[in-house]
Amino acid sequence: MEDIKTLLKEQEERIKKYVTEEVKTHIDVLKEDFDSKVALIAEQYDSIIKRLDSHDKRFTLIEKEIETMRVDIEIMEVDIGLI
Repeated sequence: MEDIKTLLKEQEERIKKYVTEEVKTHIDVLKEDFDSKVALIAEQYDSIIKRLDSHDKRFTLIEKEIETMRVDIEIMEVDIGLI
């Protein structure tokens, strides 16, 4: 009877060790997958930021052009008033 208890105890310890190693392996795989997805999101974020920066520069240029046109229109209004 004691031998059976000892065998069962040893078998239980082996199973725990195996399950622990299996769980660790699965967690490692999930972690790698998660890390790769986070890296992809980070790359996309960087791309979006660069694109927004380029849009910001374009809008600044457009705002300057509009301001120049506004001044030109004011000058033309004065000229038309004189005519």
